[in-house]
Amino acid sequence: MSQPCGHVIDLDALNDDDASDMDVSQHSVMDVDEMDVEEPDIPQHVGPGPDTLPGIMQAFRWPYLAAQALGRHMLPAQLQRSCLTRTWRVSTHFSGLGSAELALQLLEHAAAGLTGGVGPQFNLVSACEKQPSRQRVLRTRLPQDCHIFDDIMERFRDLPELSETVDWRGIWSRMPDAFLGQGIAARCRQHLHSQCRLAAPPDLDISGSPCQVWSSMGSRGGSQDNRIVLFLAWAYLIRTGECKIIIHENVSGFKEGILLELLSDTFEVVTLEVHPWHCGFRIIARPRKYSVLFRRRNIEVVSDVHEVYRQLSQSLADWQKQPDLEEFLLTSEQGLLQEENQARASKKLTDKQRGYLQKYQEQGAVRQTRNVVYDLSQNPEKRPIQTSQQTGSLPCLRSGSLLWMPDRRRWLVDAELAALMGFPSSEPLKNLYGVPDIFCPARSQVGTAMHVGCVGLVALVALACARDRS
Repeated sequence: MSQPCGHVIDLDALNDDDASDMDVSQHSVMDVDEMDVEEPDIPQHVGPGPDTLPGIMQAFRWPYLAAQALGRHMLPAQLQRSCLTRTWRVSTHFSGLGSAELALQLLEHAAAGLTGGVGPQFNLVSACEKQPSRQRVLRTRLPQDCHIFDDIMERFRDLPELSETVDWRGIWSRMPDAFLGQGIAARCRQHLHSQCRLAAPPDLDISGSPCQVWSSMGSRGGSQDNRIVLFLAWAYLIRTGECKIIIHENVSGFKEGILLELLSDTFEVVTLEVHPWHCGFRIIARPRKYSVLFRRRNIEVVSDVHEVYRQLSQSLADWQKQPDLEEFLLTSEQGLLQEENQARASKKLTDKQRGYLQKYQEQGAVRQTRNVVYDLSQNPEKRPIQTSQQTGSLPCLRSGSLLWMPDRRRWLVDAELAALMGFPSSEPLKNLYGVPDIFCPARSQVGTAMHVGCVGLVALVALACARDRS
């Protein structure tokens, strides 16, 4: 995989243009309104053994620990015949911050020892992201020869506007007439003249379709929500394209029955319930539903995807010391002051946020630990979002989340939120991952992303459990 040039990326100034889980206006950080045989060779740069690393560093070793677990649970001959030994042309849709691309980059290094250094290799051919702020992130992160297309709907005509109420089966029946073709030129934000016809057809796609349709924090309109047309457009591209393996991500409330109705005659579909703690990040809640699609005429599924995933996630849980929140507090006092100055605010809460905090406490929120966190972007009388009293995990990040630690009188800032989502947002994490730059997306961006460890673990399992029929 081509790698971007090494430098620190400063995305603080970017403003998000919509929300992944809900719609929240972007404001100052201090002023926000509601709204898991033979052991394989593992690369030497893994670093010290698990017992000598703090929990956060163990969590960020997930690619190497997962590869090691896979080598213990599957025979070398199985792995050498699997889809881990080939080169993949990769596309993503609704690409966000490039979590999937980063995860694949990490898997290249970690999985090489499993198959004698043969593979896998991932060539990024295209991304698709409509929001300009995320396009800017992708242009910074992705190789120069990777196309960044603007809008999935540009490949269709005469479909309902997003403002209309929809009958999704009716829209699907109109797709053949509305589809302009796989080779149609689309606006590319990476290359000259904003036009590209040169993108190679992908054979692996990883996409997280819009989740407001299904999210408890969004409209939850389900199949009647007008935004389902975006999912239908993606599904038609997948059905008529050449992708052999597809990984689809959405919230736990996603109804995979629609996916099965549209694509199960062409693809074998396996659905996984995935949590960050499966890859070492028990500290944060982000339950997601991943569906892995294998094109029947091209790909043979030779191992039980559910069982291999269970074995790997269990191995990671057994080997890793789960980090606590203390280890993710990466920002120095000076850094906190700089952030506050940049936000033109002080440590003091606004009147509205103080009111929200009082309401949390009146509702009996537990404060027996210094690490309790409240999301003060939301009115607790409508959407209480706080540290889980059962598991101690942080609330799921969303666009616009403002996580406040009352006993420390400080916010969780950009670098810390990014680390919770698996991004290398500090020098030690960058060095452990073996990536060329520190990646610290702005607060307004990180809540919209896939968790890097989750999508990476699913991709590793999917490729290990399948082989090419050719």
